[in-house]
Amino acid sequence: MALNLSYKELKQKIIDLEKVIKCQNVILSSIPALLFELSEDGEYIDLWAHDLDELAYSKEKLLGRNVSEMLPAKVSSIVMTAIKEAKDNGKSHGHVIQLDTSNGKEWFELSTNSEQGNLSSQNFIMLSRNITKQKEAEIKGLEILAEIKILQGTIPICSYCHNIRGGDGDWERLEKYISERSDANFSHGICPDCLPKAYLDSGIELK
Repeated sequence: MALNLSYKELKQKIIDLEKVIKCQNVILSSIPALLFELSEDGEYIDLWAHDLDELAYSKEKLLGRNVSEMLPAKVSSIVMTAIKEAKDNGKSHGHVIQLDTSNGKEWFELSTNSEQGNLSSQNFIMLSRNITKQKEAEIKGLEILAEIKILQGTIPICSYCHNIRGGDGDWERLEKYISERSDANFSHGICPDCLPKAYLDSGIELK
């Protein structure tokens, strides 16, 4: 049904639409994440980037291309899995990918939602949140736990010199072995039981 609008009414609708678009752009630019609009087949329809350095490729290179062309096979497979989940359930959350960016290797968590109301072809909005700091902290934590387990397990130590055999088979001084696997530091002294022997080895008579 055709709408008969006066020039004044049409002008007001254009102004209102411009306000909505401006507000939308402000919201998108303030989101500290990457937003992608993708087709069901994985084609890049549009994208918004708060930090352009987080993009593996420029917007111009991505638009109109497929994720299978632009991303490593493993990453592309995860993205397509997220799209399929969003298609089946309306949304998908929790998939994690790693990409090489201008900032180096970075980790991203994907949240994907199906665009409702697009009946001709179903598109999806995918939010890609940078979780590199959290992931690095998680990896560091696992490394620390692994080291703690090493110190809590059976440690092969020489009964004579007290050197310790490391995982590579080399023998290390006890101090070096422990300090490299914990935050412990060492200071050296002589206990009362060893003091007479230390004096004797030095040629000093202990009185």
